[in-house]
Amino acid sequence: GDIYSERFDNQTYNHINQHGCESRIGISYVEVPEPDTAWLDCKINLTPGNIHGMQVGIDGTNKAGNFGVAVNLSYSHYNLFNGGERLNIKLRGAYEFVGGSSDEVLTHNYYEAGAGVSLSFPQAHIPVLGQLLKQRFTTSSEYGIGFDLQKRPEYTREFFSLNWKQKLDNENRTLNQTVSIIDINYVMMPWMSDSFKQYLDNDSNSLTRFSYEDVFTAGIGYSLIYSNSGGGNNRKNLYTLRFLAESSGNLLDAIFSMADAKKEDGQYNILGNPFAQYLKGDIDFAQTFRFNPKNSLAWHAAVGMAYPYDNSTIMPFEKRYYAGGPNSVRGWSTRRLGPGSYYKAGDEDNPATHVGDIRFALSAEYRFKWIKWLEFAAFTDAGNIWTIRDYDNQEGGKFSWNTFYREIAIGCGVGIRLDLGFLIIRFDGGKRVYDPANPEGQRWKFFETFKNNSAVYLAIGYPF
Repeated sequence: GDIYSERFDNQTYNHINQHGCESRIGISYVEVPEPDTAWLDCKINLTPGNIHGMQVGIDGTNKAGNFGVAVNLSYSHYNLFNGGERLNIKLRGAYEFVGGSSDEVLTHNYYEAGAGVSLSFPQAHIPVLGQLLKQRFTTSSEYGIGFDLQKRPEYTREFFSLNWKQKLDNENRTLNQTVSIIDINYVMMPWMSDSFKQYLDNDSNSLTRFSYEDVFTAGIGYSLIYSNSGGGNNRKNLYTLRFLAESSGNLLDAIFSMADAKKEDGQYNILGNPFAQYLKGDIDFAQTFRFNPKNSLAWHAAVGMAYPYDNSTIMPFEKRYYAGGPNSVRGWSTRRLGPGSYYKAGDEDNPATHVGDIRFALSAEYRFKWIKWLEFAAFTDAGNIWTIRDYDNQEGGKFSWNTFYREIAIGCGVGIRLDLGFLIIRFDGGKRVYDPANPEGQRWKFFETFKNNSAVYLAIGYPF
């Protein structure tokens, strides 16, 4: 009985298409042959597709100079309960060749194995709001559980995750929103060798010990991605906005408080360990101007902040920011920049100290496509991370309005990109121009040699 709407027509197509179990969708309208009427009959023709899918992948990995190999296996069922429900099972195994010094504390090879199961439904599982959201968005609900094991000669590390997400996409896919209603993660260290325990006990760096402790987080989150490139548009001015907000521990803190639970050393414990309580937010904006088919200018800006409070004095290691690397300030290797003006001889390669709670990044990149599959680039990056409090072994890392602008690192460089159509292989070389780790007056390094002041990267895709 409703009037024809092209918007509803597109919504119907998108709702069916998200199932993934149809190979073809056809929606047509036929006028009803009755006098003095303007009625239409809607016909929807669906061609069944293959409801089973399997993928196998072998990847080469390179983490901070350590090479390895990973095998991924996934199985998908696109119509599990005959309503477009999608089941996905993933298995992963990896082996990494880790180098290091001769003390054999952190030098051995290690392997990793993991499994994950997710089940998604093509509708929002939110009481009252579910039907309203379906009229405005393409909705889906996803439930997932995962387990990952890292085994090294010096320790065993286990990761457990449990989540429930609601996803909302608009008609032309330009706006994607995800609401994490349940997001539980537990990192466990069930075993350490005697030599590794001694290594941690003898290490004066408390941050190194903290990064190998059990961590429990339970919170909620919201993410938004808006881009004007959706719907197949080929615009000269492309931009993408990303926003992320998450919190952890607030509900647990309220429950423990109402139950009048006792604190140990000023903290509530769950599973024998203090749970993490924090707020975190990120804003990321990237824009590309296409002057012509061969020349373009891209720029990127990002800020983020994480704040631990009440049951936490420091953010979980996995949730803290890091800087340097192929998608950050190029010129520094991954996790080798900051925080602030922090520097300690012999600690350059310790990832536990090069982390922070505040992030700033600003980049610009000129791209010239010489031929269809070969592109050259010149770039400048600026940014750093800072801590929100004074922590041991991170001297000079705390954010201060009076000094932060003098602690923004600058790097520049050139790159080559191979455009294979389905992916872009990127080779970038960056050099340090301004290094805040040096004493003031000695931070400009543009005319210094490349040795110890540059980095080369091999990556997939554009940096932003």
